[in-house]
Amino acid sequence: MNLLEEHDKLVSRDNGGIRTGMSAGIPLPATMVALDELQSFRRAHPGDTLAWVADYHGAADAVHFARAVKGAMRSFPAAEGETKITRTRCPRCEGLTLIWKPPRFKSDMVSVKCMDPVCGFELDQTSFEMVSHEEVHRVPSTQA
Repeated sequence: MNLLEEHDKLVSRDNGGIRTGMSAGIPLPATMVALDELQSFRRAHPGDTLAWVADYHGAADAVHFARAVKGAMRSFPAAEGETKITRTRCPRCEGLTLIWKPPRFKSDMVSVKCMDPVCGFELDQTSFEMVSHEEVHRVPSTQA
């Protein structure tokens, strides 16, 4: 929960260039709302977790707390996961089979790998950006 306390947003999601309109909402970061929900369970049941689940209402609250934790972890991931690349083809097999693999450790680099088991082509981030840029700006061939 310390991550939720310190940051408004942990990982930016790729929304494919889609922008959302202005809408009314709570003027608080969503991380703070999620944190408040989690802390409300802790305030309602301080102390021993076995005492928390000793009766029906406490056990029901514990289930709701577990769901809230799972939802917060899904909504606010602390690390970027692998992402399927849907707009760039593999330079070797030309399939839409590329996966973006973020670094696992601080010293690691991003890699992009073709998930076709026959191909298995791998690129670093700079090479992928060049391939992606070329594909976006490729002029379609005309047939005579």
